Amino acid sequence: MSRRDSGFSHCELHPCMLPWPALTFVAVSQRSDMSRKPSPSARTTVYRMRGLSTLSQAVLPEYLSERGFSSQPVTVGGHDGLLVTGTMRRQRVPWASRLATLAGTDVRLGSVYPAGLLLIQDDGDQAWALTYGMGFHLLDRAFVDPGFGMRFATRTATPESIQSLTRSELDHRARTDRSSIPAGTTLPAFGIGGFGEFVTRMSGAAEIDGLTMGRGRVRVDAADSLSLPLGKAPDELVGDLNTIAAILALNPKPELQALEQFIRVKDMRIIGELESGLQSALRTGCQDRLAVGWPHERIGANGTPASYKVIGTGRRGGIVGDDLPALEELVKLIMAKSSNDPLSAAKTLRIQLFRDSDGGEPMSGEIPVVNWLFYEVDHHSIRYCLFNSYWYAIDNDYGDQLDSRIASIFARQSPVNLPDWDTSFCADERVPTTRCRRPLLTVSFLIGG
Repeated sequence: MSRRDSGFSHCELHPCMLPWPALTFVAVSQRSDMSRKPSPSARTTVYRMRGLSTLSQAVLPEYLSERGFSSQPVTVGGHDGLLVTGTMRRQRVPWASRLATLAGTDVRLGSVYPAGLLLIQDDGDQAWALTYGMGFHLLDRAFVDPGFGMRFATRTATPESIQSLTRSELDHRARTDRSSIPAGTTLPAFGIGGFGEFVTRMSGAAEIDGLTMGRGRVRVDAADSLSLPLGKAPDELVGDLNTIAAILALNPKPELQALEQFIRVKDMRIIGELESGLQSALRTGCQDRLAVGWPHERIGANGTPASYKVIGTGRRGGIVGDDLPALEELVKLIMAKSSNDPLSAAKTLRIQLFRDSDGGEPMSGEIPVVNWLFYEVDHHSIRYCLFNSYWYAIDNDYGDQLDSRIASIFARQSPVNLPDWDTSFCADERVPTTRCRRPLLTVSFLIGG
């Protein structure tokens, strides 16, 4: 039998003619040739923490002392670290009693949610936080660097390969929407005009040099956190984190620069004056410039919540409500907490979202109420906006860009030739207006307007 006839390129003998040891060797050899080489990297979610005096400060206190959780100091690639692991358990899920009543039989079901958090010390008061499973619940959001992932994405993402965006309008309406184009496209295709919009989450393709995985096309999911493949070994992981830090020092890509059009306010004197206005708005319940928004960047793509819980009110177990919190309810809770300093109360109170209506299946961490508040105010002829608990001023070039856009619109030639205004036809201006409007309606119909 020839090689061609037998279908075996490595041997002229049919397998049935081989002794068993040889047959076994051939089978193993074929499997090993087809096996996939393990990747040195794995997709990981990482946060940037700042303002820390100790690594343990980044963890909510209850997870450092709660039964079922443990923490221990570690060393990762020569850097000090803190490992926190445990499980979130419920002996009986809240809906089990309702199901038992409907079915007429006892139903006993519990739930277990594993969580892991690895903190790695970086320069000064900063640290990296790697979360696994429900580990993001363990983070104290007051120390999370807002927009860290987005800043990385604007410096690495391929401008024509953006797949999804979440954007919010920085005004009192606090409109937020999410758009997806799986094939990938540019910012204009998402309707991003560069004016008055804050993109809080982005997903798309990027090519990044210096990572353990090597140069290649990779999907980046960015918000406050960043999800991308990082090294599995300690030294490789630290090297990848250093690469991320170096990229953050670069300028954003020109095509994505519009995503950073707002300037973070750092002048404490100005912040104090702005917070004074916010305090007044909370006391009066003014809704003209104050609204509740949905902080998508802190929730993640985890579905739609059925309920929420307000924590820190002094009531045991918190206050559970359906759907999402309303502004009126939050203002009421804030004022009940502290009418003298409502802003401090808004920073103390926290909201957690749940998949179920009983508040038993968490889908977000505990988010400070202040992160839910949107507020806009004009101060010394500059428009400021409170977003995600931070104050932003509209970019100095924002007004010039807007004036330029308006000027270009009015400079365009109209495609419609309007009839001359015949002032001698009738002294009543409503008559010639009617004459002009009739042909315009016809043209509008023809062009689909």
